Amino acid sequence: MHTAWLIAAWMAAAIPAASPAPHPHARVVAVLAPATPPSQGGGSPAAGVPVRAAARARVPVLACAVATPSVRPLGFTPPVRLVPRRVAVRGNFELTGCASSGRSAASPRSGWAVLRATAQASCTSVRQVRGSVLVTWFDVTGRPAGTSQVRLRADRLVARHPADALLDGAVTAGRLAGARVRGALAAPATLLGCATHGTAALRGTGRVTFG
Repeated sequence: MHTAWLIAAWMAAAIPAASPAPHPHARVVAVLAPATPPSQGGGSPAAGVPVRAAARARVPVLACAVATPSVRPLGFTPPVRLVPRRVAVRGNFELTGCASSGRSAASPRSGWAVLRATAQASCTSVRQVRGSVLVTWFDVTGRPAGTSQVRLRADRLVARHPADALLDGAVTAGRLAGARVRGALAAPATLLGCATHGTAALRGTGRVTFG
């Protein structure tokens, strides 16, 4: 009996346990199953990490034609002359044909702007503009559609088109708050006339953008 038990134990140790045969399709499934790709910034952000680009609301761009009213041009006190000096600027702008980049029906279609500012100005340049513009907006029916408070601040010297500096600022309150304001104003005043008689009033037309 003892001898038979030893023979049985020796045979069990000599024959390795049979491992289950792999499923015939296991290799195919393993090859075809796609690996999960690493996140490339398009998924959800990790907890505690703010997504600044998504958090910042983009301000829609609004573009308008701008012009000084024929009966109320921009006024300079004292008149602008060849030698730079500090002057006060008062006047109005008409904004027409306004259109947004998103073509929203709720976007303003026109506006009336009241400007009050000071600047270091001469016949050939403007700099150190400080002031404000209050824009009253109107919708497609001509009804009031809110206001925008614009702060003017242009420190750099503007020599090629000096009047452009009066359309350089940012919306600080109201509609389009946070939008950057840039514009161009072409004025028919001549250098000779300014140098000879000074410029006390200025008319011009151009374009202004908010965004």
